[in-house]
Amino acid sequence: MKSSGYVGIGTWDSGYELDVVGQVKASEGFIAGSSRDLKQNIEELTSEDAFTTLQKLAPVTYQYKTNQDEGRGGFIAEEVAVNGRKGLGSMDIVAVLTKVLQDQQQVINDQKKALQRLDSKLQTLEEGINICNY
Repeated sequence: MKSSGYVGIGTWDSGYELDVVGQVKASEGFIAGSSRDLKQNIEELTSEDAFTTLQKLAPVTYQYKTNQDEGRGGFIAEEVAVNGRKGLGSMDIVAVLTKVLQDQQQVINDQKKALQRLDSKLQTLEEGINICNY
């Protein structure tokens, strides 16, 4: 433990309250605080910001230096995070993906409605053509 109160496990150079180099196991899972009570300046993620962020994400495959036997997929923090952070919160990525997916679903729904309108107009035209042929 450093005089700052930061604790490092597997590292002497901790920059966080708890910094673990290596794998961490939580038998009941890890739950990050996400309550509105813990947050401030809450704003909806705009579609434009989400899409811009998604376009900048560059998925990579890699191995941690401490566990070279296991391949992983993910992102490089320095390419995604702000303020020099060396780690990423998965919820940050999930939020971006969720917003883009919601927008894409809206586009799909709008296209379905437009296709249904076109199909209805086509049926009307076909009926008119059939009447003229008799």
